Amino acid sequence: MRREESAAERTEVITRHDDTSGDYPITARNEPSGAFRAVGRGENTGSHRTLEREEATDSETTSRRGRRHREAADDENPGRRRVPGRSDTTAPSGKSETTGSHRTLGKGEATGSHRIVGKKAPRRRIATWPIACAVLAALIGLGVIGWNWADSELNSRAEAQAASCSGGTSQMRILVTPSVQKPVTAAADRWNQAATVVHGQCVHVTVEAKPSAQVLDALVGRTNLDAIGGLPAAWLPESSYWVSELTTKKPEMIGSPAQSVASARSADYPFIGLTGQGIDDTVLRAAQTFREYLEQPPQQADFAAAGIKTA
Repeated sequence: MRREESAAERTEVITRHDDTSGDYPITARNEPSGAFRAVGRGENTGSHRTLEREEATDSETTSRRGRRHREAADDENPGRRRVPGRSDTTAPSGKSETTGSHRTLGKGEATGSHRIVGKKAPRRRIATWPIACAVLAALIGLGVIGWNWADSELNSRAEAQAASCSGGTSQMRILVTPSVQKPVTAAADRWNQAATVVHGQCVHVTVEAKPSAQVLDALVGRTNLDAIGGLPAAWLPESSYWVSELTTKKPEMIGSPAQSVASARSADYPFIGLTGQGIDDTVLRAAQTFREYLEQPPQQADFAAAGIKTA
């Protein structure tokens, strides 16, 4: 009669073909005669060995077998190169992946030439301030030229009008103190020779010497105006005292403010324009113009020659 083997003496051989197929054909040797019996997946065979070790061994074997197949395929196609981490090198490459051919450049990427691909070079801006300065300088220059032309044109017209005196001639009589008769008469002669025009009319100047006291008496009404030849257009006494007296007693006779045109030790020679019957606007304006004329250097030289200081 055959002795029954113990569990420790029994050796199990388990073969597993496929983990994922759900088919688990398992055989176990129970008998020393070499007979095998079927063991289910969940059946306990009494063995202390587990299935995990055999599963790991089978996975390693499958991995080696797949690697050998790939190496054999590479040997058959030597022109094909595999990239680590990729299973197919024929797929289109990305922007930064090297494919062995020309790669596509991104926007703004340098190509090795002097221009930038995909990006327009900045346009140079022209500074506007030099143009503005040039225009301003041109306008100023044109203004100066225009002013000079207008002034010259007006002077030419005035000279032409003076030469012809087409607007007529006005008479202007000036009474002066005897000490300044000579320089004022010389200035009047030059004025008349130049045919000076005021308000479109030539103005002829006449100078008469009269004592300041006599002129003041006639102007304020103490004596008749006929004593001094009538009302003058202007008066040039030796002192401002006489002007103050006239301003106090007859302020309505003052046509223009008094202004000194020369000076001496005890005299300041104020020139004052008068107004009244027979003195129109042209003569009144001519009196002011003649006073300014006396202040010019040629006339001041006449005052200096007479021993009178200039204003």
